[in-house]
Amino acid sequence: AALRSYYLLRKIGGMRMVHPYVEGINVGAATPVIYCHNDLGGAWERDQLGNWLNPCTPGGEEQRRDAFHLGINLILYAMTENYKEDLIHVPFIRRRLSR
Repeated sequence: AALRSYYLLRKIGGMRMVHPYVEGINVGAATPVIYCHNDLGGAWERDQLGNWLNPCTPGGEEQRRDAFHLGINLILYAMTENYKEDLIHVPFIRRRLSR
């Protein structure tokens, strides 16, 4: 659910690509702990002038964008948990994922 809480993610971003997935600890139906090996914070870090401090390798700016999308998803997942699992959302999500 964390990979589709806002953006319907097909890829995981970060400063470097260590693993193409995130890991989590499930407690009942929820996943309160989610971990990404790809250094999301490193992809987000800027200096005082707004310049990126770290290159994202090997995927460049697309990989950085994916890191932001994953971060937004994680925040929304933490706040709403699983609202997209409601049956009313399922047909829309399936149509979007089939594109």
